[in-house]
Amino acid sequence: MDFTVLAREFGLNSLTIHRADLHAILYHAIVPGTIQFNKKCVDFEQSDTGTKVFFEDGSSAEGDMVIAADGIHSIFRKKLTANGTPRYAGYTCWRGIVEISDKHFNQHTSYELWEKDGRIGIVPLQHNRIYWFACVNAKENAPLYKNLKPRDVARIFAAFPPHATQLISSTNEAELLHHDIADIKPLDQFVYGRIVLLGDAAHATTPNMGRGAGQAMEDGIVFVRCLNKTNNLQETFACYERKRVKRTKKIINLSRQIGAGAQIENSFIITMRNNLLKLVPSSILLKRFRFLLDVDLD
Repeated sequence: MDFTVLAREFGLNSLTIHRADLHAILYHAIVPGTIQFNKKCVDFEQSDTGTKVFFEDGSSAEGDMVIAADGIHSIFRKKLTANGTPRYAGYTCWRGIVEISDKHFNQHTSYELWEKDGRIGIVPLQHNRIYWFACVNAKENAPLYKNLKPRDVARIFAAFPPHATQLISSTNEAELLHHDIADIKPLDQFVYGRIVLLGDAAHATTPNMGRGAGQAMEDGIVFVRCLNKTNNLQETFACYERKRVKRTKKIINLSRQIGAGAQIENSFIITMRNNLLKLVPSSILLKRFRFLLDVDLD
């Protein structure tokens, strides 16, 4: 799909950036001392007038509300709702970043390679770096796939083109990441009293659309703008939920569908899928994904 079509329409485009680079940009853009490190939250309580959080080091903090952005395994979501348990997507993935000089890779094109036994994604970054991911269907917490080295992972994907497996095998062993892929079933609310769920704590999704970090930032922008419109917290909370619940639910569901379609192992169904995809015009696909850039942040 040529996303420059949507970029021209909205004056926006997708940007792939190393998460550590993004963290550094955000960290240096805020007032020094705003963030306190080594403060793991282990519990919380709330009343009609305020909130209190408790940390692993024995300290605590109080406020008018808590914005809980503590990820897919959020202790806040776990305590506030019984419907937010992470659900395994059925496949496990390795990820890595490699510095390359190979002209085989187009700096402006990301793509995936699909085989019966898995898939590999290749995404260009700045400074001649490539981010790659490789996924196979597996049972959750499968011992076979734990603690593998890059060359071991490359052998799993031996049926793929050499340029893809070479990316895997040349990854620094200390920087190889491995995770089972999970999301949460879409929630119908993100606000519980004075606790506001944000980012993966509210709407963890499988990474098939590359929207996780972007949705968290959209949450932050929308919440602050809702807050600036009124002095009433309840109106702020309602505004935030109205703008974010439906949109993030759509992304969770679509991303899970894409992952399921990409991870098909049945040869007959794979043939049907591939033939159907060839018949779908790029314009139809772009129309389906148009909503990603057509977002109301006000």
